[in-house]
Amino acid sequence: MVEQIATAVRDVRPVRPVGEVPARWWAEVGGAFGQRLADPVQPAPPYYALLGLIQAKWASPAWAHDQAARYPSHRDLTAEYRARALHIRSAAGSWLDLGGPGERHLPGNPAAEVVWADFLERGRTYLARHAPTGTLGTLTELKHEFLQLKRSFC
Repeated sequence: MVEQIATAVRDVRPVRPVGEVPARWWAEVGGAFGQRLADPVQPAPPYYALLGLIQAKWASPAWAHDQAARYPSHRDLTAEYRARALHIRSAAGSWLDLGGPGERHLPGNPAAEVVWADFLERGRTYLARHAPTGTLGTLTELKHEFLQLKRSFC
């Protein structure tokens, strides 16, 4: 499979943005790329995307925690952890709580939350169908993801 991927991209020239882009653009693209590759390996919430929705005032923290709790990695958490799911990370045999002592109660944007909830649910559904946790289909899914990214960025 590695040889097939290498052959498929050997003569592809990278597509670069026209003009200058802010330095954070590269981090944002890298984050999206990393999330797409991580999804089939560990179906965890897209932590930084959800935090970004809060920062952009498109979602409230409560909504983001609820969305994070819907991912397979977080579904079996206790109610206390589910309510703070965006700050909870899996570790070897336990969970890390990265949240601070208190969280601001920011308003969200209910109309945007509906759109983002649908988008996130479609992603979770796709992964459940095509790359269920614990299956050997992960390599096939990674190949699919790589080819999708190639079409998006190359």
